[in-house]
Amino acid sequence: MHGPDRPSPRYGGGLAFGLGAYGLWGVAPLFWRELGHVPAAEVLGHRIVWAFVFFALYAAATGTLGGVLAALRDARLRRRLGAAALCVGFNWFVFVYAVMTEQVLEVSLGYFINPLLSIALGRFVLGERLRPLQMGAIAFATVGVVIATAAAQSIPWIALAVATSFGLYGLLRKTTTVTPLVGSTFETLVLSIPALGGLLWLHSRGEGHMLVGEASTDMLLVAAGPVTAVPLLLFVHAARRLPLTTVGFLQYLAPSLQFVVAVVVFGEALDATTLLAFGFVWFGLAQFGISAIRSSDRPPERTHN
Repeated sequence: MHGPDRPSPRYGGGLAFGLGAYGLWGVAPLFWRELGHVPAAEVLGHRIVWAFVFFALYAAATGTLGGVLAALRDARLRRRLGAAALCVGFNWFVFVYAVMTEQVLEVSLGYFINPLLSIALGRFVLGERLRPLQMGAIAFATVGVVIATAAAQSIPWIALAVATSFGLYGLLRKTTTVTPLVGSTFETLVLSIPALGGLLWLHSRGEGHMLVGEASTDMLLVAAGPVTAVPLLLFVHAARRLPLTTVGFLQYLAPSLQFVVAVVVFGEALDATTLLAFGFVWFGLAQFGISAIRSSDRPPERTHN
């Protein structure tokens, strides 16, 4: 038995998996910036194809390929997972594009907004009941977005695209019955068909970057697969071991690290108005955290990008 002040090995292992997953997601811009000389669309193609290879090999090693084949035979699952694939593929593209165009701060804002958007989707799409603190959290996040829009004199489309695409992805995955590994393998399979076709077309035109230049570029493009897949697998293991409250707080590690990377490493400008916009979103997240503590008896989510 484990005393109340001594966490179980299962909890400790789950915490390590969670820190690994969100830590890797948080520092991922450092990796994608190394591919800044490759067009974002081509990077996305390699990310999809090599992620599928990784997921397929892992599914084969764990004996879960049967679940992928079963999903292929189910018309309803095909439609739902196909829509999820489009959402996550768009999310990946926007993320890579933002990193390569030095807009990581806006990506960070998007991932801070995402949990609050998920609450709103749960309320208006799934009919879930909103607590007063959750309503306040959404209101503060909305004010933050309005401030960011006014400061930039344009809609922060990267932040909204990141939050919306991943929010819809989570909604679609929440309403399916497949395991995360089966779902991710299916999604990358669907996306890899046009992605591979596009990469082959680029290569035939002599415009591709694979096997035509430095070996370091080739290795980075192949590594895009594990960089995409490994954090997701770590998250799955964490979600199975940790309570909702812990998972809820850990998910803010990634955008927090992205914020630090953007300001400290990439030197992106952080003016007072942008900081004020983040402040409203952070205050909303604090309310969300309090709400999560009060509802910690709910089972943890098991779907993520």
